[in-house]
Amino acid sequence: MRFRQIEVFHAVYISGSITGASRALHVSQPSVSKILQHTEAQLGFALFRRLKGRLVPTEEAHLIAAPFTEYSRDAGAVKAFAFLRKPDQALADRYLDATAQYLEMYRGLLGPYPYSKFALVENFWETGYGMPSFTLLGEQIIRFPFILHSSYPHELLHNWWGNGVFVDFAGGNWCEGLTAYLADHLIAEQRGQGADHRRAILQKVTNYVTTENDKTVSIIDPVSLKIVGSVPTDQEQSHMLAVTRDGKRGYTANVGPGTVSVLDLEAKKLVKIIPIAKMTQRISLSVDDKLAFLEAE
Repeated sequence: MRFRQIEVFHAVYISGSITGASRALHVSQPSVSKILQHTEAQLGFALFRRLKGRLVPTEEAHLIAAPFTEYSRDAGAVKAFAFLRKPDQALADRYLDATAQYLEMYRGLLGPYPYSKFALVENFWETGYGMPSFTLLGEQIIRFPFILHSSYPHELLHNWWGNGVFVDFAGGNWCEGLTAYLADHLIAEQRGQGADHRRAILQKVTNYVTTENDKTVSIIDPVSLKIVGSVPTDQEQSHMLAVTRDGKRGYTANVGPGTVSVLDLEAKKLVKIIPIAKMTQRISLSVDDKLAFLEAE
């Protein structure tokens, strides 16, 4: 499967519809349907079935197969697993310990965990996918030291909501907001760093909007909702912006020109324009900001 096929599968999985997936990916509904049909034909089985107006994943859609080394441990009434592509007892132990720790904490806050197991599954792509009772994380991602006590608890929390209770994105993504509150913020609060964490989040709040007709990215104040600045892209159809974790660099996918504009967001200036292809559609960054992923034609 190509990355685009996985992206479409995940969008349909999260939204429960072709319409929702096309809206999330900024592509046409026929394009989503075509990619999904092609993926199912390649695999030889259906990934979704229709139930009460929603596309619901089939049992086969949750099948992940590879030559894994399996590690496991009891975490109360739940079985904790780690499936790694190469043997690594120390890494497995860290994740099994974290799984038991956070399951116990969240059981006290939220009630019984809804599944009999939770598994960390290592992927050869740098993904961060949450599935019912397991998470599929990239081989580099799981080795970042900060993941265990930041992003990893998110994956556990999504088994209380997100994987079973779906989100109506038209009303706001409460699912991710609540998950971030009970993971990043709660952990900082337990360490006596809650106020610092909240202050750092507020300091980073800046809204950027691509203004395609002006060949710029507009900076919008989140309180007044007024445009307070702009960063030139010098390209038409700057359709999507990806921002590094530190907020210093931005990258726009410029659809018609088939280029990427590299932006210095602090200095509010264009760094350079990189030719990519005839057309570029979307752009995203890896967790460590070292790689950019685009859809290009």
